[in-house]
Amino acid sequence: LELERLRKRLDELPDNAEIPHIEELKEANSASIGAMVIRAATEKVLRRLCKHNQIHLHPNKKYSLINYLHMLKGQEFHIEPQIEVYLEDIRNTGNNAAHNFNILWDDFIVVLGRFCDVIEWYSEIVSKPQQKVVEIDQ
Repeated sequence: LELERLRKRLDELPDNAEIPHIEELKEANSASIGAMVIRAATEKVLRRLCKHNQIHLHPNKKYSLINYLHMLKGQEFHIEPQIEVYLEDIRNTGNNAAHNFNILWDDFIVVLGRFCDVIEWYSEIVSKPQQKVVEIDQ
């Protein structure tokens, strides 16, 4: 029941989020695969956020969720503490799924809810006009 509610919530997320791997996520029939999809989708969302904030990314380098998080924070980009906790949970659960393939459905449901919260947070950020700081010598 909770899983169906969260899958419905995925359909209700803002269009501007352009959620990566949304169909794979809605159709996941394994909690471990679903957790890995969430981690991969979150990495893509953070990559977009880095680009949105004009953080230079090497085109041939594979970045992890933690790399994107460090780059954003290194540019003094404010990430709400609760979102940071959710990102860490997504990373840990996704890594556990990838290495041990033993994620329970209850764990997947928790991380799916957190993923939805991260997408809503991301959507709010990208919907605001980007502001550039211009320094003027006086």
